[in-house]
Order: sequence, then structure tokens, then C-alpha cells
Amino acid sequence: MKKVVSLVAVGWGLVACSDGPTQPSATTVTSIVVTAPSPSLQVGATMTATARLTNSKGDSVPTKTPKWSSSDAAIATVDQSGLITAVAPGVATIIAAADNAKGTFPLTGDVDRCANPLALSVGQVSVFSGPAAVSCITIA
Repeated sequence: MKKVVSLVAVGWGLVACSDGPTQPSATTVTSIVVTAPSPSLQVGATMTATARLTNSKGDSVPTKTPKWSSSDAAIATVDQSGLITAVAPGVATIIAAADNAKGTFPLTGDVDRCANPLALSVGQVSVFSGPAAVSCITIA
């Protein structure tokens, strides 16, 4: 009987000492929101993305910096300061990660459709359609 009473007393002692579930630290990143000036970028151009790192209470965590990456470096690259460079036409996801949190930004790499505009003379008419259609026309 002494063993049972001692065992029950130890069990109650352990339960009484428990603080319950622990909350994440105020410096633990639980959410990341990535923003950039535009969802598309011309091949060869750059822009800077920003990441807002927050804790479980929604407060910013300024003591942490995200690790930047791209889902497809053949389309777009990003350096560790958030500078994005479009490398080729296509779609890539820019990713910022810290602790166990991750934020993403979808990006479309696009060609400069005005790099070689179609030149027409006054009175000349041409009709184009489909994905190869010209979007920039100069009239001389």
C-alpha cells in the first residue's frame, strides 16, 4: 500500500509542476509576407523584394533576416538582400525563409516586347495576332 501511495504522490507532484504548453519565443518567426514592386519583370531587369517576418503574436521580428531563394534559377535569381534578377521568360517563385516559416512571391519573367518595335509608314496597315503579336509600334 505504501508503494501505491508513494507512486500516486509522485504523479500528482509531476502534474502540479507542469506549466502547460510553451508558447513560441517572441523572436521565433512564424509567418513571412514577401512583397515586390511588380509580379512580372523583364528579362535582364532587377527589383528588390522585401520580407516582413512576424512572430505568433503578429509582431515584427527585426532581429532575424530571411534566407532568399528561387524555385527556378533558370528563370529568376535572388540574392541574400532580396535583389531579384529575371534571367529568362517563364514563371518562378521567390522564397524567403526563417526559422520554420516560409513566404513566397510568384514572379513572371517576360521579354521586352518593345525592344524591337515594328516600324510602319503612314498609311501602312498590318494585322498581327497570337503570341508573336507586336505590342509596340512606331509610326515614322
